[in-house]
Amino acid sequence: MTGVAAALVAQVTNTSLQQEYIPTIHWIVPALWTSTLVFALLSVYYSFLLHHYLSGFACASDLRKAFTHRSLSPVVASEEEEGTGLPSLTAAVKVWAPTYLLALSIGSYIGTIGVYWGVAWGMNLEGRGVGSRNVCLPPCSLFSF
Repeated sequence: MTGVAAALVAQVTNTSLQQEYIPTIHWIVPALWTSTLVFALLSVYYSFLLHHYLSGFACASDLRKAFTHRSLSPVVASEEEEGTGLPSLTAAVKVWAPTYLLALSIGSYIGTIGVYWGVAWGMNLEGRGVGSRNVCLPPCSLFSF
């Protein structure tokens, strides 16, 4: 589900990059939206890799062996045989990376919206939207959500 959510964030970000005033606004807004798009696409990619990695295990013992830290110490090696080994840092990063990148992309998108509104507030945008094909939603349709 992380991959699907990240794909939705990437789609919304791509749509935001196609707004009418983007070429005339400060360069930081398209740069932040581009970084949001990159974070979302990386989250999609890493969630695909995680799904591919986890689907390759045949049983729970194979999964436990892959997610347990392997040490050269004989003391830790005896603990691993008992099933009380330490979790692997590499496996934790593999599981954690898609969710972290998704949260980073959502936070970056929300921050970029704030910067966009802050920059657009000081610009003179009167008359630039005349003749555009922007859709005006009636107020009654907004309350139906």
